[in-house]
Amino acid sequence: MIGKSSTNPVFLSGRVGAEAAAKELSQEHGIDVRIEWLTPPSEDAAVQAQRIAQAVNSGADAILFSASEAGKVVGAINEAVDRGVPVMTFDSDVPNSKRFSFYGGDDVEIGRQV
Repeated sequence: MIGKSSTNPVFLSGRVGAEAAAKELSQEHGIDVRIEWLTPPSEDAAVQAQRIAQAVNSGADAILFSASEAGKVVGAINEAVDRGVPVMTFDSDVPNSKRFSFYGGDDVEIGRQV
C-alpha cells in the first residue's frame, strides 16, 4: 500500500482499515494476507515510483496506490503490471496507466452536490 503521505490522516486511516481487512481475510480463508506500508513521509512522486519498484522487487502480489502526481508514476505502474503485479489506484487516479481499477470519488461532482 502506497499512499501520498504517511503524515496525512486520510492515508493513516486507510492503513488501519487495510490492516484490519487483511487480518480478517487471513483468518476467514486460512491464508496470510499482509499489508506492506510503503507510503513516503511526505508527498513525492519520485519516491512513490521508487516504492512501486521496491514492492515489485520484494515480491508483492498486488499494489494499492494513491498518486501524488499521476504523470510521474505512469512508467512505474506500467512496469509493475508488465512484471505481473496488478495495481489498483484509490483516492487519486493514474488513468493513463495500466492500473486495473480506480476507487474514489469524483471531486467535481461531489463539489456540485455540496
